[in-house]
Amino acid sequence: MGRRARAVDAGARGKGFLEEGESVEEVAVVGQGQIGFAIDNPGAFARRYVLAATERNLYVMSLGQIGFKSVKDVVTKMPIGEAELERSIGEVKVSRRGEEGAAQFKTPPLASPRRLLRYVEAHQV
Repeated sequence: MGRRARAVDAGARGKGFLEEGESVEEVAVVGQGQIGFAIDNPGAFARRYVLAATERNLYVMSLGQIGFKSVKDVVTKMPIGEAELERSIGEVKVSRRGEEGAAQFKTPPLASPRRLLRYVEAHQV
């Protein structure tokens, strides 16, 4: 778990967003996005988001303005085995296997989501 993952873990844990015994293992910080599927919390829109993977779930969380610990809300959460991530130049798409729609986020320069993609891929069922 890297520095950013520890900070997101602390912020999410402090707000009670993580399940019992769960910890954030990998993260990808992303920018503005378009959510193209039903989300758990329609009021949780922000300019910065983090995709956070635990051993059980993939979370899309909105971030505040200062630091990675400033988790504001959970936009959506899905079992990691159902999560599909697709990376292309300057963006990453998140979808749930077998469902229509995807969330599309811009990736900031030098903020590659590769490690998160590999982690999620390794935890597919």
